[in-house]
Amino acid sequence: MRDEHYLLRQAKAVRNACAHPSNMLNGFSRTEGAVATNARVSDALVEAGISRRVRAAKMRNPRLQQIATLLFLHARIVPEGAGRSRAKTDLGMLRGVMDETLGTLSGNDAVRSSFEFLSNIILHFFQKKIK
Repeated sequence: MRDEHYLLRQAKAVRNACAHPSNMLNGFSRTEGAVATNARVSDALVEAGISRRVRAAKMRNPRLQQIATLLFLHARIVPEGAGRSRAKTDLGMLRGVMDETLGTLSGNDAVRSSFEFLSNIILHFFQKKIK
């Protein structure tokens, strides 16, 4: 349960950033996180085919780490059914918007690479049930 506690705290940080007037994208360029990536999240990223170099770079970013942890938790905890199906649909639409936005981002490599990273993990985490 201790492990879930720390995962849920990471998810709570995303909730707080979304609930208060802050821009989630502002955190994509920061590279120093204070919390180490949870081993189960890291293992899930390995299963998703994310390279060691990309994992290390992206998970050093606190905002990306929090979002990846939230996606991992949702994919692992939410049972098959309406909630999971709705999340899969909504995240599919989000991936579409991110892909459209990538076409308009010519000079912002931090946002571009962050969107690509998130798009890849959304695709992997929501194609199958994570253990």
